[in-house]
Amino acid sequence: MNSTRVAFLRCPLLVIMIILMVAHLEVVFPYERNSRFCISRAVHEDAAARVRGLPKEALFARRWSPYYDEEDEKMDKAVASGDSRLETKSKLQPLLYKEKPKPVLVVGATGRVGQRIVRQLLSQKVPVRAFVRSYEKAVTIFGEYALGRGSLLEICVGDLNEPDTVEVAVRGCDSVISVSGSIRSSRLSDFLPWRLFRSDVSSWCTDKSHPYYTNYKAQTLLFSLAEKYDLKRIIRMTDLYAGLPPYSFISVVANTMRSMTFRYHAMAEQALRTNCTVPSIILRPGDLINYQRNTQTTWLQIHPSGVLPSPSIIGRDDVATIAIAALQSDDNRTHTLAVRWVGEHMYPQPQGKREEGFPTAKECFDALKGIPSTSLMTEKIQDTRAPMAQVNSYEQSHIVQPFAAYVALAVYSILISMSKFFLSLIRRKFIRS
Repeated sequence: MNSTRVAFLRCPLLVIMIILMVAHLEVVFPYERNSRFCISRAVHEDAAARVRGLPKEALFARRWSPYYDEEDEKMDKAVASGDSRLETKSKLQPLLYKEKPKPVLVVGATGRVGQRIVRQLLSQKVPVRAFVRSYEKAVTIFGEYALGRGSLLEICVGDLNEPDTVEVAVRGCDSVISVSGSIRSSRLSDFLPWRLFRSDVSSWCTDKSHPYYTNYKAQTLLFSLAEKYDLKRIIRMTDLYAGLPPYSFISVVANTMRSMTFRYHAMAEQALRTNCTVPSIILRPGDLINYQRNTQTTWLQIHPSGVLPSPSIIGRDDVATIAIAALQSDDNRTHTLAVRWVGEHMYPQPQGKREEGFPTAKECFDALKGIPSTSLMTEKIQDTRAPMAQVNSYEQSHIVQPFAAYVALAVYSILISMSKFFLSLIRRKFIRS
């Protein structure tokens, strides 16, 4: 009985001795960078702080991250050897408190353009915070980046219609690239006069996929938070046709079929230009495709007027490259840029001349330096776009045009014509009877 009781009492002592030995070994032999046996660097640093008597908060400040470099290894070895240089917190600070780069917030990161932006940023070793609605979808898309230890990718789950989640995503970021949007087909009730002529649909529409919420309300919230947290730059992607006059055929058809989508793009763009002090670039790509560009025959074109003639095809990979080049440009002015491919040998038809563009996105932004955002890039380009002069003057006014008036004119004309047609059929039927 006595022997059993002694064995029972010895067990906790053995466990404590083993724990102390392991802690001592971890300090004396810092684990290798690729080791899979250390659960947490915080545990390691906590043990080191206790054994060596160094300030716990100083060592605890670091975490296992992609920024662990040679200086960190030197510090680990110094801690293990008891180097006298590391006895005070003030001497530890240059080694321990290295400022880490802030991430770039990508809103709409799981979209077809957004995921390309994320991958290109990560390939450049730029930390990214992806704002998504579905964590599972994000992991499926970015699994190779999101699941690794020390990953540069941070997945932030939230909803643009929930201000609290947006604020959490924006806080602590360096810049933001917003490529989010939605497609909502118009309902017949949308064309009631008291609804059509009011841009604020919150009193009658609770569908959060409406462009009012996604293209305008959520974006203005994002802009205000970027200003609040002093972000360096905002990149917002809209649509090339958002720069067309409201009476153009494409604008009328798109607004009629897609719940006045260009009206809300224009409202958000105006808010970004006039109400936000953060340097920003609005990108207006043309028709997006998934094909790769032939760099020998096709170049990139950006235009500071915000408008370009049709056809205006451009690949999503190049749009992502242009967005990142805009983010990294040292031009701190606010621009509204139309972007497309240019080349005489494009399929199915030529799209401008190759000499009107540049081989890379960086060269496009280098050419943009020193040019006013409302002017044309070269005289040659100005000559080729003389028919677009009226569109340029419209864009430079930066006034949200009466989109609803032209949509109402088109819709009500069609309804009146259809009513007359059916009335004539009814009359003929009664006359024959």
